[in-house]
Amino acid sequence: MRRLIFFLPFTVLFITGCGAIFPLAAPPTLTIQPDEVGVLFNSFNGDVAVLGAGTYSVQRDTSITVYPLSQQEFVMANIPAQDDSVDTRTLDGQALLVDISVVYRIDSDRVTDLYTRWYDRYQEDFIRPTLRSAVREVVSRYTAEDLYADDGQNLSVELQNVLETAFSSEGLILENVTVSNLTFSGPFAEAIERRTQAETEVYNAQQTSEAIRLTAQADADAARATAEALQRTPTPRP
Repeated sequence: MRRLIFFLPFTVLFITGCGAIFPLAAPPTLTIQPDEVGVLFNSFNGDVAVLGAGTYSVQRDTSITVYPLSQQEFVMANIPAQDDSVDTRTLDGQALLVDISVVYRIDSDRVTDLYTRWYDRYQEDFIRPTLRSAVREVVSRYTAEDLYADDGQNLSVELQNVLETAFSSEGLILENVTVSNLTFSGPFAEAIERRTQAETEVYNAQQTSEAIRLTAQADADAARATAEALQRTPTPRP
């Protein structure tokens, strides 16, 4: 985001002792690119206006704030140099860390709402607390077992629905929500690992038992076929 402010008159003239006149200041200009949108604020009367792509002279007592219209990403996760996962608890009280990221863009038709309410603080003052609150709200509806079995897929869908409404009300368009990782508490994770290992051992034992049964059945079928073939073979006469 960029901002340019001008509080002086268009041109200030300085008259020297010999009568020479020199301009001291000229109005600054600002160029807004096609993938940006500007908000013009008049500090004298409080008016706010939207500016499209183009080059503008910043008038007296006005400021222009430029916002990107391209997609932006906001991540809350445990990544290098940033431990920002959302800490929460499941329906059955299990501690859980959720890594989440959202892709969004600014609604050019609602950019004045964004400017008036958040100015340049929309990521830290709106998106971050909104993500944290939504994650905690949705996670509290599920048990740890449900989330583990689903690997967070239903969680992403529900968060998309909840956050779309919240973002839209502030002039933001939510494109995508991704829950990239769920970190369960140590005891729960260890219990799941033990259960998974036990289930794997049972499955392997069943597979081995079935393989032995099929082999025995195949041997029995082969022996039966051989016996039947011998019975059908005529005995040679002397």
